[in-house]
Amino acid sequence: MAEPKKDEEEKKEGEEQPKKSKGLSKMLIFAAIGIVVVIVVVIVATLVSKSVKHPKIEFGVEKVEERVKPPEPLEIGNIGEEGIVSRLSDEEESHIVKVSEIYLAFEKKQPDLAMELNDPGRKFQIRDVFNTVLMTKKSTDLSTEEGRNELKRELVKKINAVLAKGQIKDIYMQMIVQ
Repeated sequence: MAEPKKDEEEKKEGEEQPKKSKGLSKMLIFAAIGIVVVIVVVIVATLVSKSVKHPKIEFGVEKVEERVKPPEPLEIGNIGEEGIVSRLSDEEESHIVKVSEIYLAFEKKQPDLAMELNDPGRKFQIRDVFNTVLMTKKSTDLSTEEGRNELKRELVKKINAVLAKGQIKDIYMQMIVQ
């Protein structure tokens, strides 16, 4: 009877071995899947990090921007301290504009123009141009920066048409609209 016990024990051991090998094979499969997943994640992360553009950071040397040389300062001619008072062309309501401290800017290379601007006859002509142009404007034309810049461009053009010994580049003035 001792033999049947041995046979039974051998059968139990034989059954346990396939169970152990099944458990071991499942663990190996899970480990292999885990390794494959880790490899795939590493590859995807590498590809993504290469496709993302990183800002370039440079240390030490600063880029020196080329500086644009400012233009030469202009000469200034004064048209008169008393200013100009003119009625605007508004139809609904009467408006008056007072322009004071009128300065005409021109290049320094034009000394003859400076003498021309100091001539009393030429000053009256320029004041007349101011008055004539201002009478064509409405208060709404002078209420915006673009409107005031347009007025200055028009004045420069018409004053240059009167001048004989050079051209002005810009006009500086104080203006009050009432």
